Amino acid sequence: MPSFLITQNANASFTPSYAPVMLITWATSGIGQAMAEILSRTLHGHIHTVIVARNQAAAEFISVTLPKLTHTTYEFVKCDINLMKNAKALGEAASVLTVLGAGSNRTAGFDLDDLGLKKHYSGWKAMMASISYNDLMVANLLKEKKISHSHVFSPELFPRECWKSSNPIYELLLFSPALTCAEYMLFALLDADKWMYRRKENGDDIDTKKFPEETGALKIFWEHFLEATGSTYQ
Repeated sequence: MPSFLITQNANASFTPSYAPVMLITWATSGIGQAMAEILSRTLHGHIHTVIVARNQAAAEFISVTLPKLTHTTYEFVKCDINLMKNAKALGEAASVLTVLGAGSNRTAGFDLDDLGLKKHYSGWKAMMASISYNDLMVANLLKEKKISHSHVFSPELFPRECWKSSNPIYELLLFSPALTCAEYMLFALLDADKWMYRRKENGDDIDTKKFPEETGALKIFWEHFLEATGSTYQ
């Protein structure tokens, strides 16, 4: 992974002729908010930002603080994957970033015979299983390879109590400022030229490290996903 300075410069070199669409969840605080701010300021407002969150008032407050041009648009809507499909159909770059735990150690939390953990549930199993579920869901959703996707690990997502140490310096080293994390994640988003990346918190590509390898996992999980969500996605 390039240094932080090179990462910043690479992000700053992103100057598309069109106004890109950035659909971002959890954008009213933390890394999500920082990513929205960085890209908007990098492009001097030459962007269409869609904020997906629960707090509309917070989203509207953030949009007021971002740079604007006459054609700048900021929206607060429910998640709509059609925005990504439409951008791709117009020949524009389309890339998705999910932040969870790519490559994190997996335990017995992933069990094809207990999808949804209805038989044996625990908080730890749910956390570990969700990482595999995310990988499998995205692999199925983007199997036509028309939209690039990056799944990034970030310790910032997990409660700090999970990482408590007798050495207070450890916590300082583990947790990076939101703006620093956002720069690396923005780099991962813009540097995506294949259908699926799995990255560490500093953007390093870990390829298929600890990707679910259970036989038939993709098909079995997808059937579970469609049934559990009531989705008719094809």
